[in-house]
Amino acid sequence: MNKGLYFWKTSRIPGKKQGIILAVLLAIILGSVSGWYYLVYIPHKKHDEEIQKKKADVANKIKKIDDFYEGQLKGGGIEQFTQLLNEIYQSRMILGLTSYDEKLITCKPDSCTFGYEILKSHVFNVQKKIFWGKEYSASFSNKGINFSGIPSNLKDNTTLTNYRKKRDVAAVDCGRLLNYIYAFNSISDKSDQIIIAKPPASSVLDVESEVKSQKKSYGLLFSTWSMNAKNDPIHIMSIFERQAFKESFIIKGMELKSKALKITGSFVCKSGK
Repeated sequence: MNKGLYFWKTSRIPGKKQGIILAVLLAIILGSVSGWYYLVYIPHKKHDEEIQKKKADVANKIKKIDDFYEGQLKGGGIEQFTQLLNEIYQSRMILGLTSYDEKLITCKPDSCTFGYEILKSHVFNVQKKIFWGKEYSASFSNKGINFSGIPSNLKDNTTLTNYRKKRDVAAVDCGRLLNYIYAFNSISDKSDQIIIAKPPASSVLDVESEVKSQKKSYGLLFSTWSMNAKNDPIHIMSIFERQAFKESFIIKGMELKSKALKITGSFVCKSGK
């Protein structure tokens, strides 16, 4: 009986040792996994997150720059503007022959709207407007006819094209441009003068310097201006065609107000620093 009891006790000892060994191995494995998780995985994950955050930050800054430049550069150059003025003049002459007087002009970079009133003692008649070689149908009002949605072709210019294609932009020095405008105004009639509304500035200069290794930096400055010109497209064409620094001018809109054409736009230039 005692021998049997002794045999039973001694036969249980290897099982206990195995349990201890397994427990130790399990502890080592868990410790290794835990160590790898906290010492390798977590730091690596944080590093990846920081990289992604920096990439997103750079992408947001680049988008901010692009949005700013697209907005500031949107508009027509002098060449596109004079072509628009010529179309307005030709169309005005044709409708004038049918007893219509042009009373409304509103042009933006995308399109133009025109309004005409029938002259007194003349019979109302339906007309189409010919513009850019196409015919446009009118809508009717109590006093005459209106045309809307006619392309202005003022959406593009050389500087905007160069920016989109990441080409160099040969912008004039801002001080030189301003001196030229002041000199031009001093010898011009009031209706021909270029009125500077805001001095040259940019809200993304600092942002451009922060991402200059990832994106071409232009450092362009923009100034807004207006002109209250006589309602004479041919005369206005002559004003703009004789301007120096033609590529610095961007025309953003035009509106007929109190028998004067109010033209609005911006200048592009660079700091002389």
